[in-house]
Amino acid sequence: MQLPQPMSRAIVFLLDQIAGGAIKIPQFQREFVWRPTKSAKLADSILKGFPIGTFIIWKTKDRLRQIKDIGGLELPSPEEGDYIQYVIDGQQRLTSLFAAIGGKPTKGTGISKHERIYVDFDAGPDDDIVITNVSGKRKDSYTLIKNIRYEEFHRLGLREEYSGKFALYKSRLIAYHCPTIEIEEAAIHEATEIFTRINILGLPKEGVIEAWPKAREAILNAVDYLRQGLHVPVSALLPYKHLVVPFAYFFANHPNPPAGEMQDRLVDFFWRVSLSGRYSFALEGKMAQDLRAIDAIMEGEKPSYDYPVRPDAAFIMQNGDFNAQRSFVKAILCLFAEKGPKNFKNNSDINVRGDHLRRSNGKNYHHFFPKGNPNWRQHQKINHIGNITLVDEYLNKGEIRDKNPSDYMGEFARINPALDSTMATHLIDLNEAGVWDDDYNKFLAYRCEAIARELAEKLIPQGIDTRGQSPNEEDVEDLETAQREQVAADDEE
Repeated sequence: MQLPQPMSRAIVFLLDQIAGGAIKIPQFQREFVWRPTKSAKLADSILKGFPIGTFIIWKTKDRLRQIKDIGGLELPSPEEGDYIQYVIDGQQRLTSLFAAIGGKPTKGTGISKHERIYVDFDAGPDDDIVITNVSGKRKDSYTLIKNIRYEEFHRLGLREEYSGKFALYKSRLIAYHCPTIEIEEAAIHEATEIFTRINILGLPKEGVIEAWPKAREAILNAVDYLRQGLHVPVSALLPYKHLVVPFAYFFANHPNPPAGEMQDRLVDFFWRVSLSGRYSFALEGKMAQDLRAIDAIMEGEKPSYDYPVRPDAAFIMQNGDFNAQRSFVKAILCLFAEKGPKNFKNNSDINVRGDHLRRSNGKNYHHFFPKGNPNWRQHQKINHIGNITLVDEYLNKGEIRDKNPSDYMGEFARINPALDSTMATHLIDLNEAGVWDDDYNKFLAYRCEAIARELAEKLIPQGIDTRGQSPNEEDVEDLETAQREQVAADDEE
């Protein structure tokens, strides 16, 4: 095997290589699983000049017996004797960009939806330029991102005022280069070993053995801190499993428990990552940035962040669709668990169990205004984190079922003399939240305000936060698992 060759490649060059059949995906790669909205985020990063990570290509004359065409789209094969380039790292990103920008029609394939990604010429500097939903927009204010590359402005029927933006976006797209590592003439067993190390562990065996005792202690301290110091009750509610890494890094270099400003800054870091969806995309680069933030914290400095986190009530209302795989949702569930939720009926502690929390229809999750009640089952925000409380299985399925909140709370008020303090552990005031009137809109607005107040206590304001956050429903760690579990949950409703 020759030494890996790092180089800079134009993204359009890589896409043309795919179209010509020179770049393929080996069979040991997983299937394409990204949603169009996540692909749009990737293309948006390109038009804004943001980094999108490194691609690793295995260049060889060997023909694998089984290879995958991009997204199920049949593409030509190179001439016999020519090199083939197999994607070792970056399959999801390249497939997304090929569907959106590559030029080949994708109708009838697994990536056809990703072709319908648009550039919004009305987008402001802090908005998403690339979008998937154009309903309600003027037809002369947007176009397919594919048209940015292949078409001339005057042929698209866009308003003349957008010609400058069109030229800017075209130049950025054509000129965009990304780091690419080319591995040439590696045998198949070497290529699969590289793939495994990239995706599992990038350290030599000897280094792992030597570092393991210290690393193990740091990981254990990190897990203990996440559980005790940050009140993550079970691993199922950890917004990202990769959060263990920066905290293990902290304890590997600072074995004493944090206190004072250091503690406040670590708390702020945890909530910033969890509420921003930060580790759902381009993880490696962001992790490197975050280790520098941990360095600053250890040195007694306030780290600065280049992404806004501002979960006010309006943002929670907009971004709060309930999916137990979302980092934003899991962060708020951690907040609920931290309050020590009590049983509505007898004020006993709720036993929060990991196996009941992994899926959105888990037995510990109770929609306070039940989804099955015909009075509001059609409400567009009935499945919202603001409507979720943590309860035990029997109370949820055995007593409350689909009753009106005023009815089942009225029953509990006669049994539980401490009901007001019980409900405070759920961030609910029965008299202020519209419960007795069965007013869901009032309840949801009240709960979003209560959640926002609690989250504000966790964060240290930064100047960039004034920009506000953009909603992001793709803030999951494992999209394939999230989709599978959400389908299972929908089937059981």
